[in-house]
Amino acid sequence: MNKRLNIGLIVPSADNENTAEIISGAVKSAEANNVNLFIIPVKYIRHDYRKKEDTTYHYQFTNLLEYITPKCLDGVIIESASIGTFVNAEEIKKAMRSFIDIPIVTIAQKIDDISSISFNCDGLKDAIRHLITVHRKKHIAFVSGPSSNEDSTNRYNAYREVLREFDIPFDKSLYAVGDLSEFSHNAVREIMLNNPDVDAFCFANDRMAIAGYEVIAENGRSVGKDIAVVGYDDAVSSMKIEPKLTTVHTDMSYMAYKALEQCINCIKTGTRNDTVLKSQAVFRESCGCSSLLSDFKFKFERTALVEYSWEELVNDVSVLFNCDISAAGLEPMFEYAGRLVKYAEGENEKIDVTDEVLLSLYRKIDFDMLEFDVFLYGLGVLKKKILDIAFDNGRYKAMGEMTEKITKFLICNGYEIIHKIEKRNKVRYTSTGEAVNSFISNIDKNDSFYTSICHNLNGLGVKSSHLFLNQQVVNCYVNGVWRRPEKMKYVCFSEEGIVQENSVNTVVNTDEIFRLCSESDRQHTILISPLYFAAENYGILAAELDIRDYSYFSAVILDQVNIALKMKYLTEEQVKIHQKLRENLEQMKDNNEKLTNASIMDELTGIMNRRGFIQSASEIISMPENKGREALLVFISMNNIKKVNASFGNTEGDFALKSIANIIKRCFRGRDIVARIGGDEYAAFAFVEVPDIQEILKRRIAQYFDDLNQKSGKPYFITVSLGMYKFNCGPKVALSDVMKHTDESLRENKKNKPSGIMKPTKLSLTI
Repeated sequence: MNKRLNIGLIVPSADNENTAEIISGAVKSAEANNVNLFIIPVKYIRHDYRKKEDTTYHYQFTNLLEYITPKCLDGVIIESASIGTFVNAEEIKKAMRSFIDIPIVTIAQKIDDISSISFNCDGLKDAIRHLITVHRKKHIAFVSGPSSNEDSTNRYNAYREVLREFDIPFDKSLYAVGDLSEFSHNAVREIMLNNPDVDAFCFANDRMAIAGYEVIAENGRSVGKDIAVVGYDDAVSSMKIEPKLTTVHTDMSYMAYKALEQCINCIKTGTRNDTVLKSQAVFRESCGCSSLLSDFKFKFERTALVEYSWEELVNDVSVLFNCDISAAGLEPMFEYAGRLVKYAEGENEKIDVTDEVLLSLYRKIDFDMLEFDVFLYGLGVLKKKILDIAFDNGRYKAMGEMTEKITKFLICNGYEIIHKIEKRNKVRYTSTGEAVNSFISNIDKNDSFYTSICHNLNGLGVKSSHLFLNQQVVNCYVNGVWRRPEKMKYVCFSEEGIVQENSVNTVVNTDEIFRLCSESDRQHTILISPLYFAAENYGILAAELDIRDYSYFSAVILDQVNIALKMKYLTEEQVKIHQKLRENLEQMKDNNEKLTNASIMDELTGIMNRRGFIQSASEIISMPENKGREALLVFISMNNIKKVNASFGNTEGDFALKSIANIIKRCFRGRDIVARIGGDEYAAFAFVEVPDIQEILKRRIAQYFDDLNQKSGKPYFITVSLGMYKFNCGPKVALSDVMKHTDESLRENKKNKPSGIMKPTKLSLTI
């Protein structure tokens, strides 16, 4: 069999949303083309590390570039525009010196005669034209990235070009430079300070648009109403912020897919070429347009389903979901729906609608990538189309029974699946804590400590892992000259669950580490990570895992391995070991406790979250000693949270949410259970010890909110609606049923909630 090519993908990180799309596309291309892919996150070539404390030692990632040579990789794809955000092309090229002679494809930035792939700025031009012609914007600001970033420069030039096209003079005061991060507030503030009449903002990427939202709210203005906002990239965050962001869609996954194919072609033929892909404007609420869901509903209110072919309808629903259908695991669901269509058309298609089959479809879906309510709406439209087809072919009754069962499953089990995903995440946190404890317990057991790392990584879902350590700890300083070690200790590895400990004398040439990680006879996709603590560099960890777990691995697991290695070296050095070891052990235990608590506590308010509440309340209700005891479930929902956020910003919204949590804690006893169970929803569980407990609570809560609104100094009222339900505990009592009754009470009371939030409007607590 021919030797597989080894190709490196150099990205700024393995745990942000933009890079995740690039990695996803490259992984699919590597699998399709049967090549080995090495994901190499290097952060930034140069960064102002003084800005944020947690980036101080990120240069340890940049050192990974030194491990790439013509001897270890056949080709390289490099997201040069991102990793070179703060430097010019010459500095990027200098950082690539160790592998400049092998085939390279740069993503989003052209460097000399190196092959490149990028997007044009047509989508941005269309978005700016849209602001001018549709929304009649006249004072359009632009927030760029550093001039060293070619992407930012191209987007700025596109902005200038459209202004010239409409004979709008360029106003320098409407231009500012950000740092391409969500911390670019000062650039936006500068423009708004000098231009009170600014009516639109264009940002060179979506992350800076997040800062724009916050600064616009600071100034008492509203995104999408007072000021239009346009981003660039169509990152996941663009659909998660409110109002949803008008942006420029660039299919980063497809770009990476093509970049790998381009790299393979360059390796095989020596041909270097450049590819420019098309970008496309996506209009949402932030520019004043309606949402995808609103547009979708509007369209279907005016278009008969009979006018749609099944293929056209599936395409529109796919657009509505606004995600990579394949990456989100939706393809099996659409295939299943296609089989239903064939049956509805009269074909002898065997359809299995058991819960087992439906669950198998649900488990493949990544609900983090789409909104569940939008998902249900889209499937409802598909259901109507299928029933129409069945009616025309005499199968309406049979199809009606099947779709009714499917619909019932969606309603009854859909949210439960999401809860199971959350439970899985909780288990993962717990497993990480157990792995950390295992690291600690093996610290003084010489080489078995290293095998415990590979063994525990396998238990955390890592398919294969390879641990390479420097022959001695290397101190690497930010202003120092880094030289990679020529040889490294290959201490252990795991493959398909089997852990192999190498001899203590197993030393390999550093050029061999990529080959050693991909020796088994199959295609590999491997994440390369530096092992370090502060300025100390320990070596390299190569891990093969599901790309959906990259973020968790990089943000949580890798840190635990690094801390464990630090502790190991401390024990070996015996330099003030006892005091430092105790401190680190306590820190590790504290981290483990935090990991466990994170699954049941709400980070914003400090009270329980939904999982913690359901777990605790369910246990208390079913306890034999509580059988027959009368209890009360209370739902508390904030009124008008969206208005507070829209008028005063998310910081004020957070203040309101925390204030409500504090009042609820004061209104209930220490032994009662209080929790935040949703964005603006809270719950409390208490045993009934006085007959008029409901009226007492209503008065008490009303008084506390009166006091809060009188003393808060805020220009808006904070009000809530209540729902209450009494019941008797018992082993057969389902918390879900009790919550349903309580929610009905809440919804009824919500009808009387106040419509306004501004003082001095009379406070009205809906109870």
